[in-house]
Amino acid sequence: MALCSDAIVTFLPILFFPQTIRPDRDSFVGQVAGQVGWVQNWIAEPPWSTQQQVPATTAVVSAVGSAVRNRRAHRLPSLRVFDITFNYRVDSPPGKDPDSQSPLLKADHQLLWTKELCDGELFKVQVPAEPKERRKNYLMFEQTPDKRFTFGSDAITNSYTSWGKPRNLVEAKAELSEEQKRRYFNPPYTIGSAMIWPVRKIHRPTLNTARGMRLRIADRMDLTLECIRRHYAEEPGSPLADVTTNYADFFKLFCAFKQFVEFFHLQDLVTPEGKIDFFLEDDENFKRPGVPTTKDEYIRVREASLKFITLRGNRMADWVEKNHPDIKVRRQ
Repeated sequence: MALCSDAIVTFLPILFFPQTIRPDRDSFVGQVAGQVGWVQNWIAEPPWSTQQQVPATTAVVSAVGSAVRNRRAHRLPSLRVFDITFNYRVDSPPGKDPDSQSPLLKADHQLLWTKELCDGELFKVQVPAEPKERRKNYLMFEQTPDKRFTFGSDAITNSYTSWGKPRNLVEAKAELSEEQKRRYFNPPYTIGSAMIWPVRKIHRPTLNTARGMRLRIADRMDLTLECIRRHYAEEPGSPLADVTTNYADFFKLFCAFKQFVEFFHLQDLVTPEGKIDFFLEDDENFKRPGVPTTKDEYIRVREASLKFITLRGNRMADWVEKNHPDIKVRRQ
């Protein structure tokens, strides 16, 4: 029975907590070890009757089967983990977009953004209740029965790994060393780079689409945030002015630029004076394309992006620890 118990200790964390298991060996061992105490207690007081004499092998099989059934019925305790290093490509089907296919990313969005707005209203983002809506929409916020917002998820940083133009960008990437390419290309998709944006059929392009396709922004969050700042300040010159105007009701939910920044943990892109801390010089007035055009610019943009992802992830972790003490936070 001792051998069977050891096997269960190893097996059950994977069975009960698949969303927390990462593929690399060290983190895998560490996460399994983190669940051993719970599993050992479960074995010490198994779900079958202690008065009933059951052969050891039968008891183990019965216990595992019973545990699985109870887990499905949500009757066993579950350890919720918020991991700022988790790569959402891991729990997405191979080749599929984590923004639509990662269950854990959706759950983390709900965790992070369900909180009070500036006027005290609860911004409760949730999966649509109706099956047809659920298939078409990612998350929704129903402000009133007649007023609701639909959101999509997207990464707010870009490595430009697959960009085949402009030519200057392609040439800049080609000059990188192999070590630099390993650092900058195809990075893991973690929560520090994740954001939700409003989506409406009648307002195309969406903010997410426009910021990725318009060369003056080039999918950079520092430049996107400058456009949002100008929207709140009613300043001209934003390459996204038409889009922020179409989604003005979304931005109104946060009352002011400062509250928008704090709500989405974007403080590390803003200076103490309330200005944007741009990744590159000469970006403030959108006089140049947002894409880096030299090797040096590419490295500076990527380093600034990676630093921002780490800082933002830790801000999120701080918020979860403060507001959800029952959730385990993992930072590395």
